[in-house]
Amino acid sequence: MWRRGALVVLVGVLAAGLLPAGGASEHEAVPDEVRLTLFLGPTALGFIPLLEAGEVAGVPLSYELVPQPDVAVSRILAGETDVAALPVNLAARLYNGGADYRMAAMYLWGLLYLVAPEPVTLEGLAGRRVYVPGKGATPDLVFRFLLEKRGVEGVELDYSLPPAGLAQAVAAGKVDYALLPEPFVSRVLALREDLVVAFDLQAEWEREVGTPLTQTCIVVKGEFLQEYPVFWKEVRRAIEESIHQVVADPDGATSSPVVEKLGLTSEIARAAIPRCRLSFVPAREARQAVEAYLGVLLEYAPGSVGGALPPAEWYVE
Repeated sequence: MWRRGALVVLVGVLAAGLLPAGGASEHEAVPDEVRLTLFLGPTALGFIPLLEAGEVAGVPLSYELVPQPDVAVSRILAGETDVAALPVNLAARLYNGGADYRMAAMYLWGLLYLVAPEPVTLEGLAGRRVYVPGKGATPDLVFRFLLEKRGVEGVELDYSLPPAGLAQAVAAGKVDYALLPEPFVSRVLALREDLVVAFDLQAEWEREVGTPLTQTCIVVKGEFLQEYPVFWKEVRRAIEESIHQVVADPDGATSSPVVEKLGLTSEIARAAIPRCRLSFVPAREARQAVEAYLGVLLEYAPGSVGGALPPAEWYVE
């Protein structure tokens, strides 16, 4: 369901009625609205101030919070959104499949953690059963890559529970070793005092690969870039400022009523923000890290990235 942000009365708009205050040049049109698609949950946390503002440089913002990737995919394939936050491999797969949505920036650099009764190394998992949500999903691929790189054998990977079911089993004390993404990490830690974050998959990845683990990126419709190149800079600036505000003041951001719309409580959102590693990095600057990540996925599951690394033009200047 699309939500329309508050309309902003523009003061000092030229007679042509085309300029956002402080925005694009007087000869460039701006859209009637900016359409934004986000997943419910922690990947939308950096957008809280922007969603609360409901506009970009005077142009109304419409946003949709989707529960599943297939909904976001349908919006993109139909060209019904201008900007979206997507898993990096999904964004690459869609572009390789012909959807002209280009990577504008990396945004979320962390989500995956192993929770356990005590701190443990990858090598210390030998002989243990570790529950992993979704065989062949990106958390599984990253985890198996790290085990292989370290030469760790004898880890029994159990894929029998989906993410929500796995989190419930951990919270109920039925599972002790589990690979979980946020916000499930924060939820189970709040319910079980005997659990800790045993290790950070992002840190393990960077130790092995030499670049950060890229997880969620921001994409923009190619047609939007072409029609509104100057206004796009306003959109990009608004997103970057929103993310910075959340990182700088997580208490203030998570007190917003928008948090509840994301399917999170203020307490869980506040706990999850540091572990999400939110940081806006322009696409061209993030390219090396993105290609390192996609290269591993390409080796383990070529279909997960669309069979090839995206070309240079995928990365927005």
